Amino acid sequence: MRRALATLAVCLAAACTHHVDVELRPDFPSGVWRDAVLGGVRPTLRFERGTFADKRADTTRLATFRQDIHTYNLFGKRPVADALFDGLKVLIERVGHAWVPGDTGQVRVDLQLLEIEAVRDAACTECSHKDAWSSVRIKADFVDRTTGRLIYTHYYNGADHRSQALVGFMGMVRASLDASFITCINKVGADSGLVAALMQWAQVAGR
Repeated sequence: MRRALATLAVCLAAACTHHVDVELRPDFPSGVWRDAVLGGVRPTLRFERGTFADKRADTTRLATFRQDIHTYNLFGKRPVADALFDGLKVLIERVGHAWVPGDTGQVRVDLQLLEIEAVRDAACTECSHKDAWSSVRIKADFVDRTTGRLIYTHYYNGADHRSQALVGFMGMVRASLDASFITCINKVGADSGLVAALMQWAQVAGR
């Protein structure tokens, strides 16, 4: 009993803050759709990585959530920009277009990161199962690289919810975040408005 009280006192004194590293390497090759409508754009186009801006209020971490007296701060072990552009590269190439080095493409993709959330169920500390939720929200601008003209802009959201037995529960949070990134990239591939804008632009520009 004394040992438990001592442990609790130490935890309270330290505010029970936990540093959690997140690799941010979603399995895009397995999760990105092969039949996305973006593949219907003709002629095929060359896309390139553009600028990235993190517009969140707190850019020092991926996300923060509380559970009871515990605070979990999630930090990315690699830049969020790399994860997002990796996903776009897989998507673009999978549907038949080309992802090329900077200043060699026809369409530049600029990204803004607007939100990342990750939460583990804090409502039921005695339950045998836990839930995790996560989401990511971005803004993507598709730009004519030669003229700098904006072709299309849109907001994309990816979200995930899962539940599992109380084993490896922080791994569940990491897996949920990866799934949210994959869903967000699939939303880009499924955007019929993007398809229409690219086809109209290509026709007018004589691509």
